[in-house]
Amino acid sequence: MANLNDYIFFKENKYVILRIVWSCIYIIFIVLTIGLVLSLWQEFLTNPTVTTLESTYLPVNKIPYPGIAICNMNKISKKKATVFAKHVAQFTKLDVVEIVNKTQMLGKLYDFSYNKEDKPTISMLQNIVEKLQLNIITVMKMLTLQCEDLLLNCRWKGVDVNCSNIFKLRLTYDGYCCTFNYAKKTLHFHEGEMEDFPITGEAGIDKGLSVTINNEIEDYMYAPLYSQGVTIQIFIPTDYPDKPSGSLTEIRQCLFDEERPTKFNGVYSQSDCNVDCRIASTLALCQCIPFMIPLSTTDSVCTLNNLACLHQYRNKWNFLYPEQDDLGLLQREQHDSLRCSQTCYPSCDATLYDVVSERAIIHKHKSRNHTVVHIYYYNRFSNLYKHDVVYYWFEILSNFGGTFGLIIGLSLISIVECLLFMLQYLLNLKILS
Repeated sequence: MANLNDYIFFKENKYVILRIVWSCIYIIFIVLTIGLVLSLWQEFLTNPTVTTLESTYLPVNKIPYPGIAICNMNKISKKKATVFAKHVAQFTKLDVVEIVNKTQMLGKLYDFSYNKEDKPTISMLQNIVEKLQLNIITVMKMLTLQCEDLLLNCRWKGVDVNCSNIFKLRLTYDGYCCTFNYAKKTLHFHEGEMEDFPITGEAGIDKGLSVTINNEIEDYMYAPLYSQGVTIQIFIPTDYPDKPSGSLTEIRQCLFDEERPTKFNGVYSQSDCNVDCRIASTLALCQCIPFMIPLSTTDSVCTLNNLACLHQYRNKWNFLYPEQDDLGLLQREQHDSLRCSQTCYPSCDATLYDVVSERAIIHKHKSRNHTVVHIYYYNRFSNLYKHDVVYYWFEILSNFGGTFGLIIGLSLISIVECLLFMLQYLLNLKILS
């Protein structure tokens, strides 16, 4: 409909057959145009973003080195528990050995295990903690083997360094761990206590991070896993290390860093969004926040009194309910998984680390119950992917305008002509009346 000649053609009384045929053609073209426009819009909603390989030669020294968390499987050190028991014994009538045995119950705040038979002991221990006005977060940190005891030798970029200078004892989902290059600011760890992280690394085993770990097997007191040694987490340095939600991959929309704030008040990530969701759930169900999440305070942290509730819902907080379940096949699992009130989209700008592990035997005569770990970039170059929207608003407008113009000849000037004609027609009716 490029101009008003079509209207004049329709208005004339001649060529009735042609007018009918022309009307049918117009209707068919209009329906076709609407169908194409709706198809384009639906495609945009289904796949709003596109990922393309921009380069295969991005130097790794331009990529932030990953955050490293070395977590002792022994969550309560026997030596630390003894020191804690001696302090408590000064204010109670219990002896040190009895307090040490009861202190083991604090380990249940890691895995939320609970038995009704332990309720009297748990209640007694919680009363002691409250009577001495101790903070659960502080107590759990006191009972953890410190980094200077867990890590013996450290080497970074080929230079021997003091482990205490590069590793900090910080909270992760596995509790207190020795972290390296962990750049997130949290409630218990502020900017003044950190270096200018995240840092970058270089390729090669001699340019990476090497750590000698002291496995004090005789110091084990509480290990949630039936194993010995340490777990090593590789994560994005600006993310909170959260295993249940930190490695999800879904085909959907994404959010840029500043588009949605999280309780961490830092760079947005899907992991942090899921942590917010878990916090909301634990507050609603148990009225507290587990101490492993570095957002709990003295008033909100979960204590031994909340252990029964935490045990009841612990599986729910370890599984996320998928956003797309069109067939309704997971209705039963919906009650036993975490479902967020808002969709936690992946971050549009993120670094993903592909971890490959190798192992070798350390001869006993060379090392006494020690483990040596090397973490380094294997290749000098990495792939750079560009994640962008499929269409910007002006591209969508251009596609729609091209479709309307190609099939029915509709343009912005045609719309203006129609509006002017309608205005003129209404004015003529008003004059005639």
